[in-house]
Amino acid sequence: MPARDLTLHVLGHTYLSRAAKPVPVSAKGAALLAYLTLERRPFHREHLAELLWQSGDALRNLRVELNRLRHLLPDLIPERQPMLELTLPSDLDQWTERAASIHPDEVGEWLSLGTGVPLSGLEDLGSPDLRAWVDGQRWRITQVVETQLSSAHARLQRAGQHDAADLIAARAEQLGWGLRAAPTSGPDLSFTGPDLHRPLLGALRAARGCPQVALLSGRSA
Repeated sequence: MPARDLTLHVLGHTYLSRAAKPVPVSAKGAALLAYLTLERRPFHREHLAELLWQSGDALRNLRVELNRLRHLLPDLIPERQPMLELTLPSDLDQWTERAASIHPDEVGEWLSLGTGVPLSGLEDLGSPDLRAWVDGQRWRITQVVETQLSSAHARLQRAGQHDAADLIAARAEQLGWGLRAAPTSGPDLSFTGPDLHRPLLGALRAARGCPQVALLSGRSA
């Protein structure tokens, strides 16, 4: 099963899909996939076992879960390796990519996909460390979503698509989020003045024969 056919859903309920159809993965399996995907680095099996299970047989439970995932995701879950690493395509990545070119007619559907509670279903699983990680990732994902909402809102406003922009503003207000103002460009600065370049060019030409000193003066704005 190629990884490109899979999507890990973290915007809202946490689950795995293939070609838009849910893949039957347990809650602990979804938590493991989310942890590895969002962290984007390898971890020792012992660390993952202690994170997901608070019991003396945590490693055995991890092996059982990995066997289940290996059956569903052949070639993606290696056997007998002390370190585990897996990064799946996520709906967060897909949603963020759409933000830069979202069509006004698609804003409502885009908002419904991106403004749920991230990593829902993982808040009561595993160890306190896992629950703290879920809280931290929810904050990080929320920051990403707020940034994309602000960018899309500003772009639609500039394009005169005020109805679509108002949808974004209303959803942000409903969630208690503040849209960040788009940066404004400062005034154009010019460092040229009447005939200022002529003496400078003359000094540069003279410098070909011998060293020259140019003294510049002026008033600040």
